[in-house]
Amino acid sequence: MSGETIKLPKSESGETVEFSFSKAYDHFKAAAEKGHTLAAYNLGIMHFTGLGTYQSCSLATTFIQHVANVGYQT
Repeated sequence: MSGETIKLPKSESGETVEFSFSKAYDHFKAAAEKGHTLAAYNLGIMHFTGLGTYQSCSLATTFIQHVANVGYQT
């Protein structure tokens, strides 16, 4: 599933929107490197499911454990 792109329903402007899991992964990674814990959590989920990247339970655990250790605050 890595790099899968899906077409979302038409937007309010009537355009079809394409969503790329691999691009989402890249954005979450950049945000996580800047200290955003929700982005790190999302990376963990993406590694667990294999969306946008390769599936790795080990990396998923690493990301989610990091979030648990630092705590998530809204």
